[in-house]
Amino acid sequence: MSTALFAATRRRLVLWNIAVTGVIIVAFALAAYFVANQVLVGELDEQLAGRAKIVQPLLDNDLSDPDHDHDTDGDVSGVFLVLLRNDGTVLQDSLNQKLAGIPNMDAVHATLASGKPDMRTVDVGANGAVEVRLRTERITRGGVLVGVLQLGTSTEPYEHELHMLVLVLVVVGAGGLVLALAGGFFLASRALVPVRAAFHHQRDFVADASHELRTPLMLIRADVDVLGRELRARRASPSRVLVASETSSTGGLTLETPDAPVGIQASGQLDDQIELVDDALGEIDRMTRLLKELLLLARLDAGAVKTAPQPVALTEQLEGLVKQLHRHAEASSLTLNAHLEPNLWVMGNADHLQQLWLILLDNAIRYNQPGGSITLTGVSETHQVKVSIRDTGIGIAAADLPRLYERFYRADKAHSRPSPAPSESSVASPGENEAHGLPLTGSGAGLGLAIAQGIVQAQAGQISVQSTPGEGTTFTIRLPLRTQQQ
Repeated sequence: MSTALFAATRRRLVLWNIAVTGVIIVAFALAAYFVANQVLVGELDEQLAGRAKIVQPLLDNDLSDPDHDHDTDGDVSGVFLVLLRNDGTVLQDSLNQKLAGIPNMDAVHATLASGKPDMRTVDVGANGAVEVRLRTERITRGGVLVGVLQLGTSTEPYEHELHMLVLVLVVVGAGGLVLALAGGFFLASRALVPVRAAFHHQRDFVADASHELRTPLMLIRADVDVLGRELRARRASPSRVLVASETSSTGGLTLETPDAPVGIQASGQLDDQIELVDDALGEIDRMTRLLKELLLLARLDAGAVKTAPQPVALTEQLEGLVKQLHRHAEASSLTLNAHLEPNLWVMGNADHLQQLWLILLDNAIRYNQPGGSITLTGVSETHQVKVSIRDTGIGIAAADLPRLYERFYRADKAHSRPSPAPSESSVASPGENEAHGLPLTGSGAGLGLAIAQGIVQAQAGQISVQSTPGEGTTFTIRLPLRTQQQ
């Protein structure tokens, strides 16, 4: 159980590390692409502006004489130019072939309206197959507008550079994520070393403390139980009195019949004392169950409860539990139904599985509502057996579901209600379960589901829960199916 816990924690740390690294890489890549795009566009604009500065003085004859054969050398370095009159008539076009969209009249109108050079990127040619960067500016002589000059160049070489940059960023980013994955596993493992050590120390302490405290609790319970029997005997025989016996082998209390009555005389006082003794016995029993649960959790964490899987007749086991818990459910005004596929066999530990069903069924009874029902279903699936325990109880809020298997965590404490104490005839005898260190019912401290999860994981199974507040809860357990070869 602890191995799975630390493995899950390490996976989460690694995933967070990869996520943060991925965000940084993506942010860096976007910034690099944006800067590179701006730089390349700036180079195109500078190239067009420089070409326009060279060409402008050579255009006087072209504007005054359309038939003038002066070569403005416009199509140098991939830059083409288009010369237009004020009315939009094309006087000169250095393109070898006509491209749809050249000249761009929107740019011409924008330049004439603003009086400033217009820079834009447009798609020209058939279906916009060619992307060009255009510079459109006015031609003036003596402050008088005499024409419009439009220069352009294809962005394909620069787009190729951007595509190469994107390819490099993708390769580098993927390599960075791989390194982040490897580094994340290494760092997470190193970071969990002290946590793992602290967890193991805590587990060992809980196991040792639970084991050591069980003996004095048993002695205390024995003494209190003797005291309770003596008080009840005194109430049944008023002529007898309770006195201290120093010669008793246990050093406890005995009943004698002295010449003069001493000790507890009034019946009302005896009833009060008996009630206090019963309360003490109840608390001692609750503490004993809590210690057993803590010891079992410590053993689950340490992997000490793993045993060789054995065939378990699951249908027979569940049917027996349903018969045993039938009166317990009736005492809570509940209906217990079972729909079990015959001859279900699983591979696992029978005692641990019985404790698992007791925990889940006890919860279904404890947190159900009067007049409600509990449905136990068992069916076979591919390589698995699915067991579902559905109740019509108070349900579990969605916010509590992620913490449901945490130790000492109890969801919706305000709506929980203790289940009636089971009668001796309605449940398995203590010897059938406690002989294996498995408590019959939970202590109510919020450890039951943590134990259930640990048992399922130790059986190589899976446990899941679905719940709707006010409607009920369904626990689903999947266990390895026993095959014919097994």
